[in-house]
Amino acid sequence: MPPLWNSTQIQGQTGGRLFLATILCGPLAGLLIVFIIALITWLSNLRYSASTVPIAVFFSGAVFGAVIGWPVMLLFGLPAHAFLYKRRSHKIGGYLLAGALLGVLATVVITLLSMIGTSNVLGTNLLYTGGVVGIILLLASIGASSIFWWIRRPDRDVPSPEKLAAAFE
Repeated sequence: MPPLWNSTQIQGQTGGRLFLATILCGPLAGLLIVFIIALITWLSNLRYSASTVPIAVFFSGAVFGAVIGWPVMLLFGLPAHAFLYKRRSHKIGGYLLAGALLGVLATVVITLLSMIGTSNVLGTNLLYTGGVVGIILLLASIGASSIFWWIRRPDRDVPSPEKLAAAFE
């Protein structure tokens, strides 16, 4: 069986983009989620008073995105990228699907873990964990996968000259 990771995808400029995408997608997804929550909060409080969100909240979103996103990127994101790259699925749709699958999987795991030790299985805890936290996890994982794709841009990889010449023969 051939190796899962293709050595040509980490050579030259693609290696730098892969490293940059791996480092930045978690914190940027955390910033995106905090921005969306801050925007919803600001819009819901608009008729009562002007509210502001401190800059420290955005910094904490980036830190949470890094703390949660980097291990998930190493355990799920990079293997998913290697799998998609090997299948030559370089479009954003495959990456968004992988992100959505991870978000749903994380929601199911956290929901099941939150139900341990509770007597009220169908109560507000399940609704909150499966609903609000699930939406946040789904948005964060789809956001991180799309940010990864936009930085890495596997659709712009140029095939090697040998493969290109063989395609025209």
